[in-house]
Amino acid sequence: MLRKFILAAGLSLALAASAGAQTWTAVASSTSIDEADTANYSINGGALFFKSSATGNVRGELNVVNLKDSGNPAWTTLELVANGGAGGLGVGTSATLYRQARTTGSTTSICVAVAPSTGVTSTTTCTFSSSTFDFANNNYFVFLSLGRTSTSQTVNAYSVRVF
Repeated sequence: MLRKFILAAGLSLALAASAGAQTWTAVASSTSIDEADTANYSINGGALFFKSSATGNVRGELNVVNLKDSGNPAWTTLELVANGGAGGLGVGTSATLYRQARTTGSTTSICVAVAPSTGVTSTTTCTFSSSTFDFANNNYFVFLSLGRTSTSQTVNAYSVRVF
């Protein structure tokens, strides 16, 4: 009986700890697109991709917000779901997580997730320390970048998560 109680108590503690874990998510279509690239992109169903006649770049930013009522999240992973295309230099999809100091505006790259150049949709991650986030002193954003050199290349992004 004591073993069952200890097991149930341990399970309750584990579930309570995981309930506090939250994930920041964004669909790629919600990216704030760089003004220089507005003629190149389209969105549909949450996806961000090139207009059929466009080549070059589609770049933009996603604001990362603190989902906790107080304190900082112990996130450790940036995840990108995208099709990195196939075709060499200038072709691909990446997501870079940045820290911006509130007092100076200076930015620091935290990690980069790069979709493989396989021509198929995949999930790519990069990791960082669980003590990375400090929303009292910093802002955070994800810089999303798509590139292609030919209109026959499929390059797109679907979602970004930090967890």
